[in-house]
Amino acid sequence: MPIISAIGRRDLKVRLLIWSVYAVLTLGALSMIYPFLLMVSGSFKGETDIYTMTPVPEFLHDDDWLFRRYLESKYNVSIQTLQIVHHAEHLTWRGPTLPPACSDEELLKLYARFREEAGIPETWQYLGHLHDLNDRFFLPNARRFRERLRERFDSLDELNRAMNASYESWSLILMPVEKVENRRYRPSREDPFFQEFTRFKMTRPASERYLCDLDSVYRQLMLYPKFSRNVAKYNEAHGTAYASYEEVLLPSTAPGNRLEREDWEAYVRNELNLNFVRMDKSQAEPFAEFLRGKYLDRIELLNKAYGTSYASFSEIPFRESVPENEMEIVDWELWLRDKVPGEAIRVEGPRQAFERFAAANAPAVLASRGPLSLKTLDLDRYDFENARSWFMRECLTRNYIHVLDYVLLHGRGVLNTIIYCGLAIGTALIVNPLAAYALSRFKLPSTYKILLFCMATMAFPDAVIMIPEFLLLKNLRLLNTFSALVLPGAANGMAIFLLKGFFDSLPKELFEAADLDGAGEWTKFWSITMSLSKPILAVVALGAFTAAYRAFMFALIIIPDQEMWTIMVWLYQLQQMTHQSVTYAALIIAAVPTFLVFVFCQNIIMRGIVVPTEK
Repeated sequence: MPIISAIGRRDLKVRLLIWSVYAVLTLGALSMIYPFLLMVSGSFKGETDIYTMTPVPEFLHDDDWLFRRYLESKYNVSIQTLQIVHHAEHLTWRGPTLPPACSDEELLKLYARFREEAGIPETWQYLGHLHDLNDRFFLPNARRFRERLRERFDSLDELNRAMNASYESWSLILMPVEKVENRRYRPSREDPFFQEFTRFKMTRPASERYLCDLDSVYRQLMLYPKFSRNVAKYNEAHGTAYASYEEVLLPSTAPGNRLEREDWEAYVRNELNLNFVRMDKSQAEPFAEFLRGKYLDRIELLNKAYGTSYASFSEIPFRESVPENEMEIVDWELWLRDKVPGEAIRVEGPRQAFERFAAANAPAVLASRGPLSLKTLDLDRYDFENARSWFMRECLTRNYIHVLDYVLLHGRGVLNTIIYCGLAIGTALIVNPLAAYALSRFKLPSTYKILLFCMATMAFPDAVIMIPEFLLLKNLRLLNTFSALVLPGAANGMAIFLLKGFFDSLPKELFEAADLDGAGEWTKFWSITMSLSKPILAVVALGAFTAAYRAFMFALIIIPDQEMWTIMVWLYQLQQMTHQSVTYAALIIAAVPTFLVFVFCQNIIMRGIVVPTEK
């Protein structure tokens, strides 16, 4: 019995030891898998949720996060735009909690009708889902616009000629930065690129565009810097009693309060985009007198400046809204700034148009609610519910599409990588086996010294040998060639060492039999040695592929010409100028080829590891 008990205790200890080893291995695996899951999760994220370290993206199971991602995309990753449009100056991508949905369904439906039916001018609207101002993301409408250009123009050269541009890649076509409320935003209507973009913008659904909210812009740009964000200070300065800043609107005409009028005139005369300004017809004669004085009562001077053929100043039509001719705009703006009385100026923007639309289609709504502010946040919620499935797919694919577009449309990165890896593998499978075969078969006196020399090359980091390699290749005039990429790594000390050890383990009887049959050295090398060495050759080939595929610093230095850059160089360039989530996606895409090679070759590779050990 004591013997049986001792055996049982020993078995228990062995089992505990085995389970302890399994537990340690499991923890080690989890410690590797968890960071990988964080990277995979990060590759689906954006500016809103990139700093939440979770293995599963929040937007997959939380509608609030998905809606925030929708707002991020629609407002072009600009938190300032989101704050202006939603009248929430303290709102950020990650908090605080979004305001509750509007309970005024009647007003929301009226606003939706207005957006669809009112024929809103394109100069009052922004296109959403377009681009990050820092070009860190390729948002869906940017991709659609580039695809539209590719369908219209057969080549990039044709596009450059038509647009008077010099783009080097389809993915480098920059989207216009719209500032429709800004006085200095005045894109040329004769610019073919702007015309093409405007046509594209107006073909997109109204749910993908958003209106310029002049009331919020007025508060953000004019009142907050002057009176802070505290409405009490504004009330104290103006003698008013507003409960919140949201009640302070940009009036359509000059206010009666003197101080409010000063603010209004300063903004409208000097800051507001002229597309939102109207002048009264009563200014026709004073404006004609202004032009007569400016052009010294000589109509030919005005005609030369305007490119017109008026016979007299009385023939010049007075324009209530901003003209299209550039010189006419200059005079019209000069008249607005210094000459026209405040009573003759009127602001005409989206809110004013909405109120007119309500007066014509739902007068009871306008009468019961007073000034109608734009319910943009509530309409965004409505649009989000209708676009939920599409936008979920967009979140899951956007960053990967960004990386693939960048890599596939930049130079010849894919082709160069295929050629480079093919040459590297072919060279490694020729040079290293020949060297190892010579050391194994001929038993040279200096074999171990040669092996020691080969192994010593591994003691020097790549950064140390990179400069001598560059200078040598430069003196040989091999820069910007595949030879410069392949030749420095043609012979590998570790590969020669492994191959020699494997060749030494092959049965000598096979070579003796070949000698008796009169086989030459090449026949013995190719038919016997190489045929029996497929496992270790697979390991060498995988090593050569990995070294060639992941090389970016060496390739960047040796190959200054962008036309010869490999995928890794392009991905390195992408990581310098893109968002962290796109970098995660680039790393995952870059790992796919190596992973596939290992999956398809794992049986051969495992034999290459196990067979030499067994022998």
